[in-house]
Amino acid sequence: MKLKSDCNLTRVCELLSSKDAPFEVVSKYIAYLEDLNQRLELGKRFLCHEVVIDTLMKMKDREQLFRYKNKLPEQTRERLMAEEILKQNIKWKK
Repeated sequence: MKLKSDCNLTRVCELLSSKDAPFEVVSKYIAYLEDLNQRLELGKRFLCHEVVIDTLMKMKDREQLFRYKNKLPEQTRERLMAEEILKQNIKWKK
């Protein structure tokens, strides 16, 4: 789903985070960003691990996903998600 708006989604995410919006809400808005680099940057900034993992998969950046996975705590849902994606037969960029 794509969200079109006159306002800057980056600013919306910053405001939501500053007002202690639920994590799921901030993640949802970050995921709406079309620019994958911007989505990745904000995902990392607001620690939205699932968004970061999904974005790296869409960017087909195996190396960066592997490094990010290693920063996540053992046995967390996000780390397991990254490990499963790394096992998939994806045509990764070189």
